[in-house]
Parts: sequence; structure tokens; C-alpha cells
Amino acid sequence: MFLSRTANLAKRLAAHEQWPEAQLLGATHILVCEHDERDAREYVEADLAQALRPIMNGPLPEAEPAEPAAALKLVWAA
Repeated sequence: MFLSRTANLAKRLAAHEQWPEAQLLGATHILVCEHDERDAREYVEADLAQALRPIMNGPLPEAEPAEPAAALKLVWAA
């Protein structure tokens, strides 16, 4: 999994530098979530990155100790 935001999706996907590596890892699909508001895009990206820890984004800094898995809640912006 890889998370990113862009102003021009077609241009970004046409030459994405990580797509060949993602395909080697078995990626076959690209999922898109569109939001008009920048704040919503940033919130969704940060929420997903923290919850899913996508391997293609590299290591994420630890801000605080993780809570037990049972306490995990995902919040999706609409």
C-alpha cells in the first residue's frame, strides 16, 4: 500500500517512480479517493497512514506509543 495526494492524478500516475516496485510486490490496482477540500485530503491521508502504516511509504515516525489493537478506530472523512 502507498498513500499520496496530488493536484493532477493523471500526470502523477503516468510516471510514478514507485509503481514498478509496487508491481513487483504484487500490486494490481490503484484506488482513488477524491476530496475537493485540501484539509479533508490531508486528514484522510494522515488517518490512513497512521492506521494502516503502508509499506510503500516507508517508516513513519512514532509520535507516541501505540494503543492496543482493540482500541483502534478508523475515521473516514466524507
